[in-house]
Parts: sequence; C-alpha cells; structure tokens
Amino acid sequence: MIKLCKQIDNARASHGAWKARLAYAIKSGVSEFTPELAGADDCCDFGRWLSVLPQETQGTEYFETVRTLHAQFHKQASVVLGLALTGHRQLAERAMAPGSGFDMLSADLGAALNRWKRQLAVAAPSIRHTR
Repeated sequence: MIKLCKQIDNARASHGAWKARLAYAIKSGVSEFTPELAGADDCCDFGRWLSVLPQETQGTEYFETVRTLHAQFHKQASVVLGLALTGHRQLAERAMAPGSGFDMLSADLGAALNRWKRQLAVAAPSIRHTR
C-alpha cells in the first residue's frame, strides 16, 4: 500500500512537470520528446508501472479511471507538443490554456489520483489486519 501511494505521488509530480515541458516547447520550439513519445501512455514510468500492477489492483474502479485519464492526458500532451514543434505557438498556448482539454485532463487525472490514494489509505487498516 505504501508503495502504491508513493507511485501515485510520483505520478502527480511527473505529470505536473509536463506543463513546464510543454510551456518550454511552446516558447522555444524544441523539446527532448517527440509528439509520438509524449502521446504514448506506456512510455513513462507511471504508465509502465500501471501495466504491471497485480490483477486485483487492475480490476478496481480507481485503476480504470486513472488508466483512462492517463492515456487521454498523454494524447493531449502530444497534441500540444505537436503544435509547439511545428511553429503553431498560439494554437499550442490555447490548447494548454485554462479550460482546454489538456488543462481539464490534468485536473481530472490529479483528482483521480487523489481519490485512488485516499481509497488505498482507507483500505490499509483492513489489509494490515488480515495479515
């Protein structure tokens, strides 16, 4: 349970860093990532970690919500990055602006990660008592 919570905290931090990466790409026109790589939800540490969780964890409502939002987040990041790298700075800025798909998915993913973490904390006492 502690490891799950730590991974969720790591995911929040690393996916929060995408805003800074994308803002830099918009400003500079360069990125260490390609849009294809940014759009692949299984290429980040969190995405790889999600795919190897035990089956009983993968079958939960929280997992499914996070997995879906995570994939959508990466697709939106790819769109923003693609616009930034092809010189469409204003479109990229709008694609990241408050209320945009990227902004809403970022917030939804963060909220889903928080709900999952709270659910794990509630389940922890029963897990400890069964051992």
